[in-house]
Amino acid sequence: MGYDPKTAVSRHPRSMERLLFGQITSRLSRAIAGTHRKALIEALHDNRKLWTTIAVDIASDDNGLPDQLRGQIFYLAEFTHHHSSLVLKDGADPAVLVDINRAVIAGLSSEAAA
Repeated sequence: MGYDPKTAVSRHPRSMERLLFGQITSRLSRAIAGTHRKALIEALHDNRKLWTTIAVDIASDDNGLPDQLRGQIFYLAEFTHHHSSLVLKDGADPAVLVDINRAVIAGLSSEAAA
């Protein structure tokens, strides 16, 4: 299925972020509940990619968020990467990653409502 500009939906960047977080968080939740390690590895990988993209955006001089918030978000990206490694290496509980993503989704949702 190709890109059709007539059917493309124009979305606010925060709406797209919520959508991506929702999709990845859902996959991560299903993978945690399931028994297939490959699904968990793939979900963790996609979650890391999302957080890497966010970290790059947050670190950009063009990012307009307040410095304190940027620092907090960057910390979450670092934590996500580190904890994902612990999940894969040591069997740490991946549920905390779902909790973090859901908190971000809630924050993005309340920001959109404001």
